[in-house]
Amino acid sequence: MSRIKNMSFFKNLLLSFCISIISILIGFVIYAVILAKTNIKEDSIGIVIACIYGISVLIGSLLFSRNVARRGILNGILLGMLVYISIYLISSVIYGNFSLNFFGFLILLFCLGMGGIGGIIGVNFKK
Repeated sequence: MSRIKNMSFFKNLLLSFCISIISILIGFVIYAVILAKTNIKEDSIGIVIACIYGISVLIGSLLFSRNVARRGILNGILLGMLVYISIYLISSVIYGNFSLNFFGFLILLFCLGMGGIGGIIGVNFKK
């Protein structure tokens, strides 16, 4: 029985992770179109990226914790960490720079916080 629960946990984690990554990509495409079609300055890129990450992690952790239905804050933080690490590694490989600056650290904290909030909401959400 424990093995089935573990498989269900990892299946839900993978599904929620994929939903978060896909929503990040959709958010980036929407923002790129908005930047290309309007006169919005590029100064807003950092804030918008943080918001896209946060909303995506919130959605993913809400769904993950809703399906697992226990330890919402920990599960949400776990998902936020996985999403951040994967995006960090992908962007570091592409740009060849593995340094973590202050803005990257703030994004990490924001992802963890939004994951925890989504986890709390997801556990308490009625199915």
